[in-house]
Amino acid sequence: MDPKERVIEIRYTCTRSDFIAVTRALIRRPFWQTALKLVLFVIAAGNVVAITWLWPVKDGMPTWFAEIYFRYWPFWFLPLLLTVFSGHLAGLMAATVFKTRAAANQEIVVTLSKDGVTARSADINSDISWGGIVKAIETKTHLFLALSKREALILPRRGFPSAGDYAEGLRRIGASLKPSAPFVRHKGLCIIDLKSSEAK
Repeated sequence: MDPKERVIEIRYTCTRSDFIAVTRALIRRPFWQTALKLVLFVIAAGNVVAITWLWPVKDGMPTWFAEIYFRYWPFWFLPLLLTVFSGHLAGLMAATVFKTRAAANQEIVVTLSKDGVTARSADINSDISWGGIVKAIETKTHLFLALSKREALILPRRGFPSAGDYAEGLRRIGASLKPSAPFVRHKGLCIIDLKSSEAK
C-alpha cells in the first residue's frame, strides 16, 4: 500500500490533562512578545520609582501622584501578574470547565488520511479536511490540530500505536497542511517553525 494511502489511527481517552495542555498550547505566544510585555508592565508597576528618579530633586515627587499610586497599587501590578501566570491561569480555567466538554473522559478515535482528519466518540462525529486546519502544534506529549484560535483536535502521543506511527503522523500532517497553516514545535521557551526546518 502506498504510504500516502495508509490511514493512521490514534485511540485515546480524553483526560483533564489533555484539555489543560491544548488550552495552554493555543494561548502560547513567542518568547519575545512575552518578554516585551513583561518589560513594559514592570515599568508600569514601578513607575513611582521612575518618577522619583526623573523628577527634579528639589521639587520631589508630587504628592498627588504618590497618593494615586499607593491607593491603586494592585492595578499597577495586575497586568504583570496576569502575564507571568497566564499559562497557569488558563490551565486552571480549563480544568474547571473540562467536564462540560463533549470529549470529557470519552474514548476518542482520530484517523489521519490523505483526505483529512476524522474524530469519533460516543458524542463526537467530525470530518475535517486538511484545508480546515489553521495551525499544527507539537509539544513533548501532544500534537494539536487547531481549527481556530480557541479550538483544536487533541492527538496525544500515547494514542499512537508506535513511535513509527507517530513519526509518520508528523510527516502526514506536515505534507498535508495548506501552505498558509503554520506547523510549530513548543520546546522550552522556544517556538520552532517545523516547516522552515524541513525546508532547510
